[in-house]
Amino acid sequence: MIRIMQIGNDGIFNNGLRLLIDSEKDMQVIGLLRNENQEMKLIKEMKPDIVLILVQDSVVNIIKLTTNVKQTLDHVKIIYILSNTSKDIIIKGIEAGVDGFILNRFDFKSFIHIIRAVYNENYVVSGEIAKAIIDYARPNEKELLKQKLIDRGIIPTNREMDIIYLLYKGRKNNEIAEILQLSESSIRDYVSNSYRKIGKNKRKEVVDFLNHIMFNTHL
Repeated sequence: MIRIMQIGNDGIFNNGLRLLIDSEKDMQVIGLLRNENQEMKLIKEMKPDIVLILVQDSVVNIIKLTTNVKQTLDHVKIIYILSNTSKDIIIKGIEAGVDGFILNRFDFKSFIHIIRAVYNENYVVSGEIAKAIIDYARPNEKELLKQKLIDRGIIPTNREMDIIYLLYKGRKNNEIAEILQLSESSIRDYVSNSYRKIGKNKRKEVVDFLNHIMFNTHL
């Protein structure tokens, strides 16, 4: 029997979830907690296999609870039920030891599958959350472009890098001026300096060069 504890302040959602879980022959909700001051005490006493946390309240409190559970009862699996793909709570949750993430728009079969998978030592995230994690882990495009320039001996200032990145993204001077809140004359000067630093004379040559280094190891 998979012993499950639910934590969250949405009574309607949690009560509905409890009914669904209890309809499974191999699962049982052993507690539904709303008072954060009692959560850790009751988790220690009841020793659930899985704790489901409906993430709505203070992120700090949720992360603190997660860390305490993992440090005290490392056999307990924790699943966050999220209302959105907030990278902050996802990354902090991963660091604290969360074993699974699912959005609250789940279908019941997928949700039950995730509970069983986590119980059987698998790490599980729903599709949209997986994409958010991948996006976070992927190098920042602007920083990646800067590093590729530095690798070729081109050392832009921070402002020049702002300009170069926007050139790479196909922005026109008036658009760059609006984005960076600078005058168009200042942008023209920065663009000219960037051309010289890169060693190209025309905008198309600069953009072609930037695209080339982003998708090729060597020029």
